[in-house]
Amino acid sequence: MKILHFSTWKSGGAAKAAERLSSALSELGHDSKLIHMLSKLPAYFDAAVGKLGRDNNPIFHSYNYFPDKFLKIIRQEKPDLVHLHWIGAGFVRPESLMHCPVPILWTLHDLWPLLGAEHLPLDPTRMIEGYLPSNRPDTEHGLDLNRLVWERKRELLSRQTINFIAPSRAINTLASKAKLIGSQYLVHIPNFVDTNIFIPNSKNKGEFNILYSAMNADLDPNKGLDLVVQALNTLPADLKSKVNLRIAGLSRLPNDVRIDGIVVECLGVIKDDMEMARYYQSASLTVLPSRMENLPYVAMESLACGTPVVAFGVGGIPELVLHNKTGYLAKPYDTNDLARGISTILNNQKLRAELSLNAASHIKENFSKSKIVDAHLKLYNSLIEK
Repeated sequence: MKILHFSTWKSGGAAKAAERLSSALSELGHDSKLIHMLSKLPAYFDAAVGKLGRDNNPIFHSYNYFPDKFLKIIRQEKPDLVHLHWIGAGFVRPESLMHCPVPILWTLHDLWPLLGAEHLPLDPTRMIEGYLPSNRPDTEHGLDLNRLVWERKRELLSRQTINFIAPSRAINTLASKAKLIGSQYLVHIPNFVDTNIFIPNSKNKGEFNILYSAMNADLDPNKGLDLVVQALNTLPADLKSKVNLRIAGLSRLPNDVRIDGIVVECLGVIKDDMEMARYYQSASLTVLPSRMENLPYVAMESLACGTPVVAFGVGGIPELVLHNKTGYLAKPYDTNDLARGISTILNNQKLRAELSLNAASHIKENFSKSKIVDAHLKLYNSLIEK
């Protein structure tokens, strides 16, 4: 079986999922290859297109008008199946997918395949009803680029069968309501974590170490840097004096960000899984203040290492962070509640130990490599045999 995976970037959660799945398939003897965007020119062009219209959604947008090499790659590689992951920033045009001669599987790392140009909706109305002139928000100006991109995807899905995977039940529920999903196949298969790498190690565990891991947290408001700063600044002074905060994904804090009374260490981008696992293992807890999430690797990897997670109960996070069992779920965007969760876990060693045991077993039982790869293989075979 030959599978071609397409993922725009080499870093980020979707890229990590694509790389891990492709590598696992190769280990089992399948011909699995991961294709990335080699030039950033399409991304620059994509950003320029975005200036023709304006909406109030700060989440990343993709327009994908730039000519691509998708069909040329398909002709050269001759795969049995194409597995799309995150293909935004101009990587693959919907028009190219119309002419793909082999089955297509598309993992919903976000909802871009079923939206306009935005990767996540502030309001799902247009996703559910369709992108109409009558339901365009009053705050948007210029060309309705979201509608134009959505229309191109509607044309694609009227002419091509695409099978969708939702990594979280939350995304599965949202996607099932989308106007574009129609009669297309949608199935829930989570991502996996390698529990031979991300494992508990109590010898490394610190007493008051907090880990915050978020790529581009200074640029992406969805990562909730402002929210975690607010929460940490409300902690009692005596607790703050004991806390060490490590931030993965940033080389330094932005100039306008102040965290008073807490030792902060910025770790930069960590690409090695073994190194990242050691940081999870040494943390008392991981804080995940995202405004929206699918099935975040930060939570999955931290829990696999036996480190509880404090997060807002949004998206697929509650599928990983079970309140008072594997971590603490704060009310969405309530920074006082987020701070309460941090304080509760840091100040209670017995609770931390209980959460740690529950966390590692929850991930091992539900998100193991062998179980998830097997589910993908069964789906691949069913599509190829059709």
